Amino acid sequence: MYRDEIIEEVWKNRDAYTSKHHHNLAEMVADLKVRQERAGCKLVDRRNRTIGCKGQTARRFFNDPSPHMSER
Repeated sequence: MYRDEIIEEVWKNRDAYTSKHHHNLAEMVADLKVRQERAGCKLVDRRNRTIGCKGQTARRFFNDPSPHMSER
């Protein structure tokens, strides 16, 4: 079987993080919220980003069916 070193490293880091928080999801979420609030942490709100050259928002683009799709 093929061994992917990158995947193994990701799993190792994931296991270390979950062990640090006693495999408790509530503790992990609390830690992530603290990290998010830390000064200098820039968040990106992608809910209303524009895509393509028409300037449509991603939500509008993916929720509105394409006219080509209705023809099929």
